[in-house]
Amino acid sequence: MAVMGDPLDFCRNRLPELFTRTFASLEQRAQAGDEALRQRIRSMSAQPVGTRLRFTGEGGGEVGLSSHGRALRVVSEVPAFGYALELPIAAAAYGVDRFDGGQLEAEGVGRALGLLATEHARELFEKNSYCLDLTITAVPVLGDVRARIGLGRTDLDGPSEFTLEIEYDELEDAREQGMRPHQLFMAGKLKMDGDVAKAMLLGMTLAQLEQSP
Repeated sequence: MAVMGDPLDFCRNRLPELFTRTFASLEQRAQAGDEALRQRIRSMSAQPVGTRLRFTGEGGGEVGLSSHGRALRVVSEVPAFGYALELPIAAAAYGVDRFDGGQLEAEGVGRALGLLATEHARELFEKNSYCLDLTITAVPVLGDVRARIGLGRTDLDGPSEFTLEIEYDELEDAREQGMRPHQLFMAGKLKMDGDVAKAMLLGMTLAQLEQSP
């Protein structure tokens, strides 16, 4: 199966509109009676939240984004606080193909982005930021995929503090069972190396974030 999606085009030209459209849908659900969702939307950070997306390999590149309220913009200067993701462009293209094929749900992505953009998330990740490497092994079509992730920071150029590893099938099973990220830590699904104490702190931080309104 060939991967044909263009991650750079998706992030620059499609993601901002998708972000706006998804949040409009979430607001409709909130107004229809989803009180938890209504509170989460109200708690969106009043300050810009940055996202740096870096795709490595031939044809790769970088996209800077800034979300403020319900708007997402492509920017040349990424705010220092926020999130970052670096991964092979082939993996990103595969993700775009899965999204276009309906295998990734836009609303679920929107909910996750909304949670990361709340004031509670800012408080947690300003207190403790993270730079980690995550390897997903035995991914269909791609094999092992290694990504670098920043939480609370948009700079990925320094060394990672710890590494996590999980098998693709384990990750898919967790997704189907509705397991949250912190539950992967608690269930021992993730292999850890490096600063394990910092990795466990991340697990506790994610648990606190999931418990927010």
